[in-house]
Amino acid sequence: LAGIGGGVFLPQALREVQVHPRDIQSLKRSEPLFQVVDPSHRLDVPSDPDRLRSELAREFGPQGATAGFNLLSRLEEAGKAIYAELQEGADLDECLEHHAGLSPEKIAELRRTDAGERPEIPGYEVLGKAGTGGTADVWKVRERKARRVLALKVLKPEAAHHAPTLKAFVAEARLLEKLRHPGLVECHGVARYGRTYFSKLEFVEGHTLLELLDDGHVFDETAALRVVLGAAEVLAYLAEQGVLHRDVKPGNIMLGTGGRMKLIDLGFASAGDTPAPSGDTTQGTVHYMSPEQASGGAGDTRGDIYSLGVTLFHLVVGKLPFDSSDDREVLRMQVMESLSSPELKGRGI
Repeated sequence: LAGIGGGVFLPQALREVQVHPRDIQSLKRSEPLFQVVDPSHRLDVPSDPDRLRSELAREFGPQGATAGFNLLSRLEEAGKAIYAELQEGADLDECLEHHAGLSPEKIAELRRTDAGERPEIPGYEVLGKAGTGGTADVWKVRERKARRVLALKVLKPEAAHHAPTLKAFVAEARLLEKLRHPGLVECHGVARYGRTYFSKLEFVEGHTLLELLDDGHVFDETAALRVVLGAAEVLAYLAEQGVLHRDVKPGNIMLGTGGRMKLIDLGFASAGDTPAPSGDTTQGTVHYMSPEQASGGAGDTRGDIYSLGVTLFHLVVGKLPFDSSDDREVLRMQVMESLSSPELKGRGI
């Protein structure tokens, strides 16, 4: 049904007929199973049924292939019927009720929430999206009771159905809730409304260092050192609490209005001897990863210091010390090669 007329979009339609979000993601990655195309947003199923069944069987096995084929065929037929009736002037809501089995209340909810993309949580007025990541979106909201502006970090539906990701999301919020430092975003708890998991965070107006770099901002040595020294103070505090950040990089350092620096995203952090959320010691962002972490070692706070050094290099030079389109090559360079920077020498830094 895929967003016809702004009413429904494809993942939401699949969820309505009880397809698991993880399977939706697998289907979306399995080209050319289907895609959303053109302004009509119609469902495009390959014309060769055998090819479609083969793709589905590879993803879900024989039984899943049959169920998936039948589902996609039904969705295609419903989408075509709705599109045809809309072209003849039919009412969208009536079409969705008749062909998709959606109640008027459900259609109204989908419109209010941009087909499930915009959270609807009692007590909060959504003011706009502040950011997005691989597993969560961040929304600027007004908390009606306390009359304060917060950032709600909302776990994406497909991530909420993945137990390790959900566990890591809750663990990050509970860890951050215990920490108090002016260079960290305050956390006011983690909660659930229906199937929506979210953490309540201090809202910081500003931009990440990565956003500034992407916009062409040039950091002189003094400005870069000011930011990095602020981040170093936060890392020192975390070390005192027995916490490793594990993902220090320009995308996780914010500059707020007035020059306030905030270290954000403790999604890969670990406390004390606790391993990284997934147990994978190589978690982090490859280009900023220390050689020890890249080679699978447990690492310690020196890994965070190394990542902060790479961040400083990136800010001052404008590029990464080790760069390649192949992550494995970057890992090799981190471990096997030494730093060489004609740019630093040329600028007398």
